[in-house]
Amino acid sequence: MEKIKIRSLGVFDEQKFKKLGDERNKWLESGEDMLINTKDSKLGDLVDIISPSRLIVTVKKVLKENDKYKSIILSSQGKESLAPFRAGQKIAITVNVEGIYYTKAYSLTSSPMKVADGEYQITVNDTENIVDHYLFNSVKINEKFAITAPFGDFYYEPLRDEDNVIAIVSDKGIMPIYSMIQAIVDGIENFNLTLFYSAKLESDILFKEELRELDSKSTKVRVNFVLAEEEKDGYLTGYVSTDKIKSVYRDGETSFFVAGDEGLLKYLDKELEEFKLPKKFIRYDSFLPVCNIKRVVKYNLGIYVNGEKFDIPCYNNKTLLQAIEDGGIYIPSKCQVGVCGLCRSELVKGEVKIINDKRSNADKKFNYIHPCSTYPLSDVEIIVR
Repeated sequence: MEKIKIRSLGVFDEQKFKKLGDERNKWLESGEDMLINTKDSKLGDLVDIISPSRLIVTVKKVLKENDKYKSIILSSQGKESLAPFRAGQKIAITVNVEGIYYTKAYSLTSSPMKVADGEYQITVNDTENIVDHYLFNSVKINEKFAITAPFGDFYYEPLRDEDNVIAIVSDKGIMPIYSMIQAIVDGIENFNLTLFYSAKLESDILFKEELRELDSKSTKVRVNFVLAEEEKDGYLTGYVSTDKIKSVYRDGETSFFVAGDEGLLKYLDKELEEFKLPKKFIRYDSFLPVCNIKRVVKYNLGIYVNGEKFDIPCYNNKTLLQAIEDGGIYIPSKCQVGVCGLCRSELVKGEVKIINDKRSNADKKFNYIHPCSTYPLSDVEIIVR
């Protein structure tokens, strides 16, 4: 038998690890879309088409969904093509508000089929978030924005998920599921999806008529509206309890997709315990828990960006990334919930509270944080890597 030599991986190189951020920034600035050199090759042309690293889009149309929500249709520019996406994924959009750049991620609410028409759709409501407020109240037709390529793993994957899917949503959680339902009706996805959409009142339901129409078009889609504070014909009443779920649940053959407000997620954590499901059968859309601070405290944030130091105020009820953006400093960010690591920074000094901690073991060992999911508990200094 032939002997195979396996080269040692070697010891962990701390200095090399700490330089990963600098290497990544050089790569991003180079404009290359892959780790191999694809210039002057047919593969390079293909990469430019299917995975643009950054893209400028134009606001094509603004649609009023109801009093609380508007949908924004974004179109590609000229020969630039939009990257394909999986139903349930997000894009991050960067807006300029009074000379300061802010970034926020939004689930795509259009069918993946619309990429062929050069369109993405996001749906926004008016909140205290600066990007939400701007897009809901001030966005203009033909206005241009920078967006990322689609990202995230909250989508149906046949190799991972069962073909009987129960989606339980509330509030904004309907957005990724709305895209999934369209994908099923359009024939892009092939699985059975039963939706339980929880709302306080009928007037709170987003895409109500569209969802009913999609339900009528496919035997693979079943839509249930659940009202907590109203009793109406054609609606379920109360909460999404196990009694309601059992009617469509198949033991060992069902995946759950859960998205919505924090209250729904905490409620379902206990409600789904009855099914004794392995974690692989329950998928949660990424979110950042609400920060309920009663006593707001102001601190100082020292931030090093490209060798230059800035001192700005930060507060214990806002993430470090929010403080950075409010201070007029732009750093790359994408997911906004501590997952992607694009805003990864080294914590040099200070105490912080990390929410939704998805850092690698190496990041934890060498004191790296994700500012988008980190709150200050004292004066803080960080180096953006």
